[in-house]
Amino acid sequence: MAEEFSGYCYFNNIAITTHIALKKYNLERILIVDWDVHHGQGTQFAFYDDPRVLFFSIHRFEHGEEWPHLRESDYDYIGQGKGKGFNVNVPLNEIGCDNSDYLAIMFNVLLPLAYEFQPQLVLVSAGYDSAVGCPEGQMTVTPACFAHFVNLLKTLAGGKIVLLLEGGYCVRTLAEASALSLRALLGDPTPNISPITGARKSVVESVLNVIKMHRAVHPSLAFQDTQQEGKEVGHSWQTYLPPEHNIQCRTKYNRPEQFPLMQECFDEVSDAVQQQINQQIEQLEQDTILSRPAHRTGFLYYQDLHQNGKNGSVWDKANTKELLSRCHVVPITHDDNKNSMEACVSSAIDAILENTVGSCILLPCGTYSEGTTQDLCYTFANALEACIHKNSQIKRTLVLNLAVGEDEPLLTSFAGTKSCMVVLSVGLSPVEKRAKDPSWRHIIQVPLTTSQMKNGDLISVGLQVLLPIAYEFAPDLVVFCLGSSEKKISAEGQTDLTCMAHLLTMLNGLARGRMLLFVKPSAEVQEFGVVMDCISALLGDPLSILQPCLPQQSTVEVIKTLQDKYKSSWRTLQFREKLPSPRQTLEESV
Repeated sequence: MAEEFSGYCYFNNIAITTHIALKKYNLERILIVDWDVHHGQGTQFAFYDDPRVLFFSIHRFEHGEEWPHLRESDYDYIGQGKGKGFNVNVPLNEIGCDNSDYLAIMFNVLLPLAYEFQPQLVLVSAGYDSAVGCPEGQMTVTPACFAHFVNLLKTLAGGKIVLLLEGGYCVRTLAEASALSLRALLGDPTPNISPITGARKSVVESVLNVIKMHRAVHPSLAFQDTQQEGKEVGHSWQTYLPPEHNIQCRTKYNRPEQFPLMQECFDEVSDAVQQQINQQIEQLEQDTILSRPAHRTGFLYYQDLHQNGKNGSVWDKANTKELLSRCHVVPITHDDNKNSMEACVSSAIDAILENTVGSCILLPCGTYSEGTTQDLCYTFANALEACIHKNSQIKRTLVLNLAVGEDEPLLTSFAGTKSCMVVLSVGLSPVEKRAKDPSWRHIIQVPLTTSQMKNGDLISVGLQVLLPIAYEFAPDLVVFCLGSSEKKISAEGQTDLTCMAHLLTMLNGLARGRMLLFVKPSAEVQEFGVVMDCISALLGDPLSILQPCLPQQSTVEVIKTLQDKYKSSWRTLQFREKLPSPRQTLEESV
């Protein structure tokens, strides 16, 4: 802090770095993420009234019983003056919080706020004392999960991200988590983690309390209904504001004048417990696959048998931008007819599973009529389903179909396939289509209209629906289908699809980066910009910084409907609670 050290810290590296970035480089928006298990109180006090700095701290708190026992560490301290709403505290009120809890915080609070804020730089107080085995944190985040945190944050600020090492007092998980974070910065495949589940009750309450305090300032937190004033509420925490009764917190008015030089920082761990922890860590290390593909990205092209077309416009554009020259050419090794869709799909997936390439792009080559395009989509869907069915390495496949009116081929092929899931068939199809058919349990349709095909809408759908379900599903392969009638829509000047590469990058953290990008013949999206962005993202290039991403109210209602409909099937969709009005909450806040 300005006048004293705290814990083991003599210098606040993050605060110093932030001051330099603001002054030397004239930055206007810096995101600080503090996932160290202790509250970043020094950073909070340094920028509490500064709207240029969005400070986000996830920390062990236990209603104030955990060091540093500060009243200011609770969720209702949200900033002051122009900085109101730019200080976010997520207090963890019980020990043992795990991957599911931390990712729930990211999907429901951190990433929505970050995409609204659009930082120019991301700084991370990277403390690994929230990792499993740390005697101070007593949390259970696995080392591999930190690589997922990095992958998600790399989509921001054009990839400009700095991790500054903070805590971590279990040497094995400190080393493992640090190394895996570094691999994520280098662009290596993100290791698999176990399927996440729903967050624990105390974390759900903390997340909703944070949203309760911030949603009047931040429209990106708009997915909870509002309680009617004066009506009975279902849970006491919904209207409750801290402090917790019978817990003495420190504030600026009652802080000690001096602190003992030697303090008991954590409870001793018995030999038996330590042995169990060591066995758990050893198993996590053994289960973490660190292999890298020979080539980051590969590609091959398909063409219609009846057209025998030569290089098409998508192909030409990718060549002009020198993207394909950076990709490995995947040979078509299946089938006597080397131009068949079945041969292309099988060859692409074989190259991925054999670790020849991490991801593979299937590009059109030729000219196509509307009827031929529809036939090719059916052919691709059938070829994909057959290839997945015969391959024992693929038990769960996530198929993301970003389409407008072109969902029928994939929906028909995968409706009865229990091991596969089609998510986000974005378009004009009604969400209730075939909903009563039990074979459609894993098929989630998001009925967005033309006017809702914008960055803020699609990012919100991704964070509120797609990513939580995808991480719970834990696929072995991700198939990203791009292209439909976007050319017609973009001609109307109503769409903005530059976020597609951001969604692709977030999903590329799953399945150890094993992704098939299928570019449909109709994928002439905004003069091919979206396709080029997606290819560039798979190659590891920095993503563009978007304009602030906010959903339209009509999209908010679609997302609410989807969450209500699917929360009984997916445990990660559990944040639809009624909260006090933002006006009422802000009036009562500090």
